[in-house]
Amino acid sequence: MMDDDEVLAVVKRALSDVRMDRPVEAIERRGRARRRNRAMVAGGALAAVGALALAAPMAFGDSAPGPSGTATQAAGNPEPVAFKLVNQTDGSVKLTLDYRKLLNPAALEKALDGAGIAAVVKDGVYCSPRKEQLPEAKQVFGTERAVTKDGSQIDLVIRPAKMPAGSVAYFSVFPTDKGEGNTKFAKFLVPKGAAMDCRTIG
Repeated sequence: MMDDDEVLAVVKRALSDVRMDRPVEAIERRGRARRRNRAMVAGGALAAVGALALAAPMAFGDSAPGPSGTATQAAGNPEPVAFKLVNQTDGSVKLTLDYRKLLNPAALEKALDGAGIAAVVKDGVYCSPRKEQLPEAKQVFGTERAVTKDGSQIDLVIRPAKMPAGSVAYFSVFPTDKGEGNTKFAKFLVPKGAAMDCRTIG
């Protein structure tokens, strides 16, 4: 199969005795220009196809969870929430805990921090400070109140404005025995980084 240059050479020889208004050299230049244009168009088309191939995964996304394992749960299967925080008009925060549901300590810590309460939350152990807790604890923590008759839900009012600088609210949720519905909640106001004794109960 002949390429374009060979075809032009044949045409040039075939028309060598024919009188032409346009010189053969001009025809050759025009042919070369058209070949260059076709090459540019072809290159542009390939680039466009490549761009579409790259854009497709971004447009439709990836259904696999990321390496951090933080993929959102399916809408029809949400985890039961073990706590609820309510900002009250006097600046205090009401924390409601439901012992019947699995507690995520990191989630509660983050929620408390968002409400202006520096906190540490431990689950499954009872923690107490090696030294006395801060005297402001009585002003920071309100009276713990049972919401349900079986005591499976409790309300606790926390006053973040009363917390001294550098202090944290230290919470631990622990079972009193192996039976269900026998979970307790301990709270202490301590300096940040205070030494704590934690032990398993039950």
